Amino acid sequence: MKVSLNVTGGPLPYGEHGQIDVADLPDDLARRVTASLRPTNMRKAISAQRELPLPDEQVYELVVTDPSGKKGQARYVFAESQAAPDLIDLVDELRQAVTDQQSRQVQAATTAPDPGGPSESQSLANAP
Repeated sequence: MKVSLNVTGGPLPYGEHGQIDVADLPDDLARRVTASLRPTNMRKAISAQRELPLPDEQVYELVVTDPSGKKGQARYVFAESQAAPDLIDLVDELRQAVTDQQSRQVQAATTAPDPGGPSESQSLANAP
């Protein structure tokens, strides 16, 4: 199962977006995400009364995708004030996991040597 997270609004003028495979999460968090993001649990965690978000309120969009394609996907959009505190806490943990994953990917991309290019020592040896 993959979860796409999109966060907009809030006091800062930018949003956050990312995707993570639940299999990449720590076991405890993966179990809680799998249980919490079931449609029946999400209906309970999100208020049925939809109102416009408050000016500095964050709005969350979660898209849950079953990689096998058998169950399709589910999409949930809710403002902070519409969600149960436990759901907001879980989304914050997911948000941190997505940010950590993105940081690791950037770090790996910037520290990995170019396999096709010459090393620095070879470039210096060939310099006139």
